[in-house]
Amino acid sequence: MIIRALLIIVAAFSFCTVAVLAQSADGRTPLLPKTGDADKEDQPMGIREKLEKLRIEKEQKDYDEMLGRSQEASKLSEELEKSVTSNGKLMGGDETKVARIEKLVKKIRDSLGGGDDDQFDDDDAPAIPKNTADAVTLLKTNTSTLYDELKKNTRFTISAAAIFSSNTVLKLARILKVRQ
Repeated sequence: MIIRALLIIVAAFSFCTVAVLAQSADGRTPLLPKTGDADKEDQPMGIREKLEKLRIEKEQKDYDEMLGRSQEASKLSEELEKSVTSNGKLMGGDETKVARIEKLVKKIRDSLGGGDDDQFDDDDAPAIPKNTADAVTLLKTNTSTLYDELKKNTRFTISAAAIFSSNTVLKLARILKVRQ
């Protein structure tokens, strides 16, 4: 008899526990959420605001890094121009600068949303420089143009001119790598 009473009490307690856990105070969401991805609307306002703030900070950081890359590429191209004017040709350390410029500008182009399409229309294609000095001068001019284009824009805009400049810089860097 006592065992029967205990079984009834345990069963009633279990039933009540399940019923209580299936409900919540506001009647909208259960206390034990379903497993899987929760919708952003289901998250408390503080979490959504924090996620949005983190997203904005990441975008600003990415934009600042892109500006830093373009500034570094511009400085390297200026150093290349000085080296070529003093030596008349690219030296051993200049090869690494050209490779670094190419790497930086590829990252810039990727973050701008430009693809690997280096194809130019006949009207838009930059002229192939006749010698190394002209190529380095064009490289410096185009990296400066790229930096100026990126400074003019905000992190919210995509500049077709900046993508075009980055493609031109990449083409010139590849020409310089071949001429070495």
